[in-house]
Amino acid sequence: MRRIVVGVLAAVTIAGTGTLGYVWWAAASADADVAAGQSALASARRDVPQLLSYDYRTIDQAFPEAAKTLLTGKFLTEYTELGASVIQPAAKRDDIVTKAEVVEASVVSAKADAVTVLLFVNQTTTSKGMEGPRLDGSRVRVDLTKDGDSWKISEFVPV
Repeated sequence: MRRIVVGVLAAVTIAGTGTLGYVWWAAASADADVAAGQSALASARRDVPQLLSYDYRTIDQAFPEAAKTLLTGKFLTEYTELGASVIQPAAKRDDIVTKAEVVEASVVSAKADAVTVLLFVNQTTTSKGMEGPRLDGSRVRVDLTKDGDSWKISEFVPV
């Protein structure tokens, strides 16, 4: 009988230790995800206005530089191509100046190396074809990917 009691106690101790280890790991992982979400959200609040703001007088240098600095993956290629073929020529042709501002933002999902955020963005645009500034509001889902010590935008989808 004594052997059974010792065996049961050993099994309970091992199971308890394993459970505590798992709970500790899950809590640490959740904390890392929350921290990643907050860090990526701060990056998105800072970087998206830089990405969406441009001035026809400086767009040829500023646009590709912002893309290279802020974007990654397939989105970097798509955005660079769109900029060169559509946005930059139109901005120079119509003297477009646009300034973007994130007015609200929230984390949708977060893992230590990948975060999705939802941003509400206002853009104020002027051009030679307009009588005055135009304000446009939009919502965008932004995926960010950890790149070393920083976050880069890997997807940008209007919603």
